[in-house]
Amino acid sequence: MNDNGKTQQQLIKEMAEMRERVTQLEKTEASLKQSNATHWESKEIFHLLVDQMTDSMIIIDWDGTIRFANETALKLVEVDSHTDVLGRNIVEFLDSDTLPGMINALAMAKAGHKVVRKEGKVITAKSQGKWVEARGTKVHFQGSDCYMVNIRDITERKKTEEALNQAEKNYHNSLDGSILGARIVSADGVTLYANQATLDLFGFASMDELKATPVTDHYTPESLAENHLRVEQRKRGESGPFNYEISIERKDGKVRHVEVFRKEIIWDGATHFQVLYHDITERKWAEKALKESEDRYRILVENASDIVFRTDNTGHFTFVNAAALLITGYQEKELIGRHYPTLIRPDMRDEAMKFFGRQFVKKISNTYSEYPIIVKDGREIWFGQNTQLILQDDKAVAFQSVARDITERKRAEEALVESENRYRELSILDDLTQLYNSRHFYNQLRMEIDRASRYHQPLTLLLLDIDNFKLFNDAYGHLEGDQVLSRLGQVLKNQLRQSDSAYRYGGEEFIILLPMTTSKDATVVAERIRTDFKEENFSPVNGKDVHMTVSIGMGQYRPQEDMKTFVARVDQLMYHAKKNGKDRVSAE
Repeated sequence: MNDNGKTQQQLIKEMAEMRERVTQLEKTEASLKQSNATHWESKEIFHLLVDQMTDSMIIIDWDGTIRFANETALKLVEVDSHTDVLGRNIVEFLDSDTLPGMINALAMAKAGHKVVRKEGKVITAKSQGKWVEARGTKVHFQGSDCYMVNIRDITERKKTEEALNQAEKNYHNSLDGSILGARIVSADGVTLYANQATLDLFGFASMDELKATPVTDHYTPESLAENHLRVEQRKRGESGPFNYEISIERKDGKVRHVEVFRKEIIWDGATHFQVLYHDITERKWAEKALKESEDRYRILVENASDIVFRTDNTGHFTFVNAAALLITGYQEKELIGRHYPTLIRPDMRDEAMKFFGRQFVKKISNTYSEYPIIVKDGREIWFGQNTQLILQDDKAVAFQSVARDITERKRAEEALVESENRYRELSILDDLTQLYNSRHFYNQLRMEIDRASRYHQPLTLLLLDIDNFKLFNDAYGHLEGDQVLSRLGQVLKNQLRQSDSAYRYGGEEFIILLPMTTSKDATVVAERIRTDFKEENFSPVNGKDVHMTVSIGMGQYRPQEDMKTFVARVDQLMYHAKKNGKDRVSAE
């Protein structure tokens, strides 16, 4: 027993209990340390994840102050660091039209709405605005309730939507201004759209009148019976004719004969039918008159300014009028019995034979075609012709054509196409060097980056700058400077593969795109360009030879790298070459 009156056994028991409490304290301390470490790792993981997100993410206070922004958000508004964003109010990055929607979204989230979706524009450091889609929700962040917003850049999608809307508008405008009747019909026969020419054809004053009764109610009995057969044919799964003729009775009681072209289209995302109407009443009357009197027919066609001819069912001429002889230069005896396709330009004969063959086999009563004819003196003349299949006892026995010389129109069309192509080419070419210009460069770079990313292929960029070019210009004048630029353009062309492309980037700077090329392989190309240009001899003044050099920056595209960042990186490499003595290639 000790001085306090405790036995040895009691002391041993108390010491054991004390050791147990110490052990528990040590475990608690270790647990707290582990908890702090886990919390720190979670925070690090959170930052790592949000910075790698393809969408932008920001967290703001209810008054709009930005408390957090990931790396993608910085790129979206085109700033360099978090200090350029944190602490600023979100309204500084929104255009005036988007601001009310943002205020409304904050109010909705604060009121308890789980996710609020809005579209609008953000103002960046380098551009007037980008279209974005934002989804926001209320979160608890760093001890208080805040508003977290995930933002996706939808600028390209908006451009695509605008282009589609413009294309649809152009389509509507083309139909509205067409001399042909045009009608869009649903699968169950409901008229969804009709242009003015259709209303005029049927004698209606408005779309409401047209929709009031089915169009078939205006068919003559004969045409209605034929339409019933076509409907039954389609119900059996057979592909009915896309081109046929009908007769209609207008609202005023007059009968019109109409050629119909019907095809399946996609309209507002659904399958419908486009029906085109060509009023052929006058032509039908003419055909009837021709059938009534062969003599009257001959008098008519012999004195017609249009070309009129007839062939048998194999395509051999049986009749030609005076206009045909005058325009082609042949005598009648030289054409009668001749095979019509032999007059067509050789490269289009097969196409013509197939075209008229389809008309013959399918018994298509009337078609329009355009073909180049070689006349007797070797000149080429274009015919635009309506060809009618002549039937007897439901058997095709001949072709009859009424044609016009449309050579001038075709030449005008070709000149217009050539002019448009030339204008398009000039708009993307630099006049002096005959290389592509910088505007075309960015379009092409975007395509090449997409291709490289999709197929995991390398893409290398060369950026060249002529050394001491300003000194040369000041010494010898701009005309001699232009010679240097032009010769460098030729050197670049000589060194490029078909898949490569070169651009005058601006002033004395040039850019080369090398698809499917690594930096290692591109080094060979860059050195060849450097040495070839250095060997070029310029003689700005008599008796003096001058050699120019270039500094070249070279870099390979990095996955997920921003296009402008890629160009800027290579630009810095070029300046590195300048600073290190010029006339060299600088690569990473």
